Amino acid sequence: MRQELELAKAELQQSASHAGKGAGMLGGAAVAGYFVLLFLSVALWWAIGLGWSALLTRVFWRWHDVESARRRHSGCELIDQCVAFGKIVIVDR
Repeated sequence: MRQELELAKAELQQSASHAGKGAGMLGGAAVAGYFVLLFLSVALWWAIGLGWSALLTRVFWRWHDVESARRRHSGCELIDQCVAFGKIVIVDR
């Protein structure tokens, strides 16, 4: 009985170790992806001029903000989303 308990503890510890490493790598990849988008935005500003690239970059990030809010609140029946004055407004009913 004790051997089985020790084996279960060892397996659980190994699984937790693998899960922690995987979560850390996923978080690192998310941060790296964010910085790639940020640096591409800056490169776009430099490449095609400040005016148009600022507009295109703003449109992309605005779309990203709206889609992120939609994903966070998908499936919630009591939350209505509005996009007004350049900000995301979440209204509880």
